[in-house]
Amino acid sequence: MQTRTVFKIVGAIAASIAVVAIAAVAYVASNANEYKGVVVTLVQGATGRELELGDLSLVPAFQPTVAVSNVRFANAEWGSEPDMFTAKRAELQFDLTSLLFGKFMVEDFSLVDPDVLLETDAQGRGNWELGDAAMAEVNEVAEKAVEAQGYVVGVLQLAITGARLRFRDGATGDVSKLVVEKFSAQADDTSSPVALEAVVDYNDTPVSIEATLGALQVLLDNESYPVEISVDAAGALVTASGAIERPLQGAGLSLDITTKAASLASLSALAGTDLPPLGPLDLSGQVSDGEGVYRLDGLKATIGESDVSGELSVLLAGERPKVSAQFVSTRLDLADLTGPPDSTAAKSSGNNTGRVFSPDPLPLDALRALDADLSFKTNRLTTPQLTAQQVDISMVIDDGVLTLKPAMAQVAGGPIDAGVVVDASADPARLTVNVKGSQIDL
Repeated sequence: MQTRTVFKIVGAIAASIAVVAIAAVAYVASNANEYKGVVVTLVQGATGRELELGDLSLVPAFQPTVAVSNVRFANAEWGSEPDMFTAKRAELQFDLTSLLFGKFMVEDFSLVDPDVLLETDAQGRGNWELGDAAMAEVNEVAEKAVEAQGYVVGVLQLAITGARLRFRDGATGDVSKLVVEKFSAQADDTSSPVALEAVVDYNDTPVSIEATLGALQVLLDNESYPVEISVDAAGALVTASGAIERPLQGAGLSLDITTKAASLASLSALAGTDLPPLGPLDLSGQVSDGEGVYRLDGLKATIGESDVSGELSVLLAGERPKVSAQFVSTRLDLADLTGPPDSTAAKSSGNNTGRVFSPDPLPLDALRALDADLSFKTNRLTTPQLTAQQVDISMVIDDGVLTLKPAMAQVAGGPIDAGVVVDASADPARLTVNVKGSQIDL
C-alpha cells in the first residue's frame, strides 16, 4: 500500500472522529442544563456539601467553550459563613483535536469574581477536609491520572479577575485576606515556559508578581523545574531564581534570593506580623535543601549601617530541630536591629519595679524545644550601654543546656573572657556565669 494512501486513510479516520466528537458536543450543548443535575448529584454525593450551578452553556466547535454562572459550594457545617466558594462565572475552552494525540488541552480557562473562604475550627480542623470517603475518591482519581502513561492534561492560558481569598484561624479569630485584581498565566504549549503576572492586595498591602516558570510537561514529569520570580510589595523587592529538582514534592531547592527594602516595615504583610521601621535592607543568599535540612549559604546582608554575612542551616530530622549558623560582621549596631530605645518606657519600667532584672520568667522552654550551634564574630558591636571590639561568641544548645563559651571581646580598653551555662533540663533551672577581665577603664 502506498504511503500516500495510508495518509489518506488516517486523515479520513481522524476527520471522522472529529466530526463525531463535534456532533456529540453539539448534542450535549443542546441539552447542557439537563446534565447540570448529574454533576450536582455526583459532587454532593462525594463531598456531603451542597453545590449550586446557574446557567450552563456549551458552544460546539473544534475548540468548544463551556461556561457556567453563579457557582456556589457550601461550607462545612461548623463554618463561619454558609459558602466556602462562590464565583460569578467560570469559562473553559478546550481543544478536541488534542485528544487525537493523547492530550486534553484547555486552551483558555477564566474565572470571574471567585470568593474563597478557607478556615479552621478551634481544634484546627479545616473546612477543606471533606471526610475520609471523599478524600479517598480524590486520591483514587489522582492515582489513575498518574498511571495514565503518556496522557497529558494542560491549561495553556489562565485568567482570574476580581478574586477574593480569605483564611480564618478558628483558634485565634485572625483573618488574612488576599484580593486579586488580576492574575494571568499563559504558555504557547505544554513544552513552553509559563509567563505569570499578578496584581493583588494582601492584608491591605499592594503586591505585584511577575514570573517565568518551567513548562507544564516538565512539572508533570517531576523534572528539574526552572523558576524566576519577582515580587514587589509596597516598594520592597524580593526575587528568586534557580530550579526545583523535584517540584511535585517541593524538594531539591536551588534558588538565589535577594531582598531590597527601604524599610523592613514594608515586608510586614508578607511576613504576617508587624515589623519595625528599620532599614534600608539589602539581603542576598542561596537557598537549598536535602536530607531533612534547609540551608541558606552565601548570606550577605546590610541593614542601616550594620552588616552580616555567613551561612545558616536548619535540620528538621531527629528528636528536635537543630539550627546551625556562622556569622561574621565588620560592624553591628543593635539600634539598626531593634530601633531607637523607648526612653519613656525605660524610665517607667525602672521607676515602677526598682529591679535590676525583670521579674518575668525567662523563656527557657525554647532551650528544650531545639538544639543549636551558633558562632558570631564582629569587629565592632554597639549597644545602648557599651561598645565592644573584636567580639567572638560561640553558643551551643544541646538537650536543654545552653553553653556560651567562648564569649570574648575588648571592652573599655581591656579584654573580657566570659562563659555562661544555663541548664534548663534541671528543675529548677541552673545558671552558671564566669567572667574574667583586665585593664578595663571604668
